[in-house]
Amino acid sequence: MANGESSIAGGPAPQGPSVAPKGRRFASDIIDLLIIPIILGIAFGIMLLAVPEGIRNFSLIAVNILWLVFRDYVFSPGRKLVGLKLVSVDGAGKAGITGAIIRNITLAIPFVLTTGYGCEIARVFIPTLIWRRAWYAALLVIALAGGIPAAISAASFLLGVAVLGVAAVPIIFLVLDKENLPAGDRLMDVYARTRVTSE
Repeated sequence: MANGESSIAGGPAPQGPSVAPKGRRFASDIIDLLIIPIILGIAFGIMLLAVPEGIRNFSLIAVNILWLVFRDYVFSPGRKLVGLKLVSVDGAGKAGITGAIIRNITLAIPFVLTTGYGCEIARVFIPTLIWRRAWYAALLVIALAGGIPAAISAASFLLGVAVLGVAAVPIIFLVLDKENLPAGDRLMDVYARTRVTSE
């Protein structure tokens, strides 16, 4: 794409530094999105044992959301260990708070993160658009096949809303992921105008 040319996915095509290698991104994500959230969940869960369950659950969700934004806006131990950084593709250097929030929308919302992680991982690690779309469709089918019967049997409005949210993410990716990039940015990176790159 030429400089400044609009991408099919919406907004100007990301430019600037090249995308970080997949192996190092995977290693940093294991640290930042698996190990640290488990440690935070255990630590805050123990600290909040005496708190009523509803408040404890809300607090743990808030800790997860704050961690996702913190790791993108302030400091990411996983990226630091493997020599990566998150930058703005607009040439502003470090990604801003708005970019940190936008790039984590599909990962921060409870229940939605189940398909959000799956879709974002596919966007980064599956190079061919047709295979990514097959993955998104499979996640949609799994979400609906498991979620609809559970929502009906529980007769719960909140569970129904959660199922809709979980199913909405693969649909969003099916509609918006139109770029055929070999090793890409996360879809939300396109809209946040950010990119993970080597230091």
